[in-house]
Amino acid sequence: MLPLIALFIAAFAFGTTEFVIAGVLPQVADGLGVSIPTAGYLVSGYAGGIAIGGPLLTLATKTISRKALLLGLAAAFTIGQAACALAPDFASMLLLRIAVAVAHGAYFGVAMVVAVGLVRHDQRGMAVALILSGLTVSNVIGVPAGTAIGNIWGWRVTFWVMCALGVVSIAAMAALLPRKTGSSRQSVSFGSEVRVLARQQVWTSLILTDDRSVRPVHLHHADAA
Repeated sequence: MLPLIALFIAAFAFGTTEFVIAGVLPQVADGLGVSIPTAGYLVSGYAGGIAIGGPLLTLATKTISRKALLLGLAAAFTIGQAACALAPDFASMLLLRIAVAVAHGAYFGVAMVVAVGLVRHDQRGMAVALILSGLTVSNVIGVPAGTAIGNIWGWRVTFWVMCALGVVSIAAMAALLPRKTGSSRQSVSFGSEVRVLARQQVWTSLILTDDRSVRPVHLHHADAA
């Protein structure tokens, strides 16, 4: 159970940074010198990074040890949060958000594979649900807390807190995940795995996951209109 908790913490961190931007969007827009509708691309850009970059990164890293990959993705998240906190302008902030989103998309794909491998066959549904609940809990706890921090101390502090959460997730996975969690199958060709992206079920899952990210952007554009 403890390894699953470690995966949950990282899922919570990714989920929080994905959605908290909507809560501090006016402050971010003001701090970076852009309009709120323009700043909304920090939300939709993140969603695009998950949907497009995440699966491609997962395929490109399929031969890497899963524990090493998860730690690397969490490290990318942590560095990305620190970089976002220091971002000097909107363009760099957008690029950083997209880069973190790519790591986000890859993380959930790998984490769920690892999770089901850590439990008995009859517990696999529970394991996947626990990882995905990190997104739900991030909306209930992480986003309101991050928004409050941003409103009180500034949006850059919100990202520094996300950076600290990333450090916690790295430490938890390093300590609790089994040393050998395997690597992805090496016998399947890259072309065969890319063809999986043509399946309707895959895109349905991605749309359901990213719909919450895109919705705030539409709201901000509607408000501007």
